[in-house]
Amino acid sequence: NFSLFIAQISKHAEHCLISYCSTDYTPDIDVRSARNWVNHLGESEIVTLFRDVGFELVESISQENTIFLFSKKAAVY
Repeated sequence: NFSLFIAQISKHAEHCLISYCSTDYTPDIDVRSARNWVNHLGESEIVTLFRDVGFELVESISQENTIFLFSKKAAVY
């Protein structure tokens, strides 16, 4: 459960770095399921889920998958 994961992270961390293959780049659910991917979220949904528990998106780098850096405090890197 992705929402539960994010809620738990928010209780224990100030920063979170994740890699996720979103539906923005791999939208075919059959392909995602064949790769054993159990969540089917777009990038904006991921950002919203983190924002809902107090994180801000600091940076993201997108290719076939996206690396997201979230922080509870705006940080300069």
